[in-house]
Amino acid sequence: MAGDTRSLAARVRTAERQRQVLELRLRGASFEDIAAQLKLTISGAFRAYQRALRLTPESPLTLKRKEQQQRLDRARTRLWPRFGSASNVKELAQLNREIVRLEQREAKFFGLDTPQRSSTSQDAAELAQLKAEQLQQRQENEQMLALVRMMSNEERAAYLELMESAEARIKRSKGGNNTPSTETPD
Repeated sequence: MAGDTRSLAARVRTAERQRQVLELRLRGASFEDIAAQLKLTISGAFRAYQRALRLTPESPLTLKRKEQQQRLDRARTRLWPRFGSASNVKELAQLNREIVRLEQREAKFFGLDTPQRSSTSQDAAELAQLKAEQLQQRQENEQMLALVRMMSNEERAAYLELMESAEARIKRSKGGNNTPSTETPD
C-alpha cells in the first residue's frame, strides 16, 4: 500500500533506511552519495540521518565525534603509505605538511593542546570522575549498539516505536504538562 507509514512493514523499512543512512554517514559518505545510493532525495537522506541520530541511544554529539575520529583515521591511513612511494623531497615535504595538519586537527579535536593550568587534587579527582563516566557511557553505548545490530528488522521496528513513544512522552512533559495523566479507559 503506497503511502502507508503506520504498518509494521513500513516502520521496518523506515528503521532499516535510517540505519543504512547512519552507517553510510559514519563512514564519511556525503548526503549526496547517500541519496544516490539509497535512491532518496538529498533532503530525505538528511532527514533520515537526523531522525536516526535522535532515536539512537547515543547523543548526536557522541556520534559526531565518532564520525570525525573515523574521518581522521581514514585520512591517516591514506597518507602514511604514500611516504614509501614519494619520489622526491617536494612530495615528502607536502606529505609531511598534510600529516602535521592532520595531527594538529586531531590534537585540537581531543583537546590535547589546551593550555594546562596547575592541577590540584580536586582537579585531578574531577578529571578522574569525568573519565570514568565517559568510559562507562562509551561501554554502555557500545553494548546498546551491539544489541541493536543483533536485532531482527521486526525487533528494530518495535524498538523504533518504543523510542518514538518515549520521545513523545518527554516532549509532552517538557511542554508544561508535568501533571500525571488522568486518562481513563473508554
